Amino acid sequence: MSDLFDLPPRSRNDDPTTSHQAEKKLRRTGALNAQCERTLAALHLHVSLYGEFPTTWELARGEATMWILYSRRLSDLRNAMPPRVANPSARTCKMKGTRQMVWEPLVEKR
Repeated sequence: MSDLFDLPPRSRNDDPTTSHQAEKKLRRTGALNAQCERTLAALHLHVSLYGEFPTTWELARGEATMWILYSRRLSDLRNAMPPRVANPSARTCKMKGTRQMVWEPLVEKR
């Protein structure tokens, strides 16, 4: 399965073998690309519905499992070549009340 988002490796050299195995499985099965696609779609939808760039907690609507997934995939998308998202600023999160970075989807040049 090809890597649609040209993502750098997630596992570090000093990570346990199981981390490397999990990453290989995510890539091989296409789950990593699928999660990135869904995360990017959710980000675009949030911006179109609410007219603002969300924090990760706002994008996840307060659901911890989605926050974990979005945190990981948004970071991947920021580190992709070319980057698909950026962190243009920080503000107080409406879900947590703490200052957090917001996520902006980047438009691909055609």
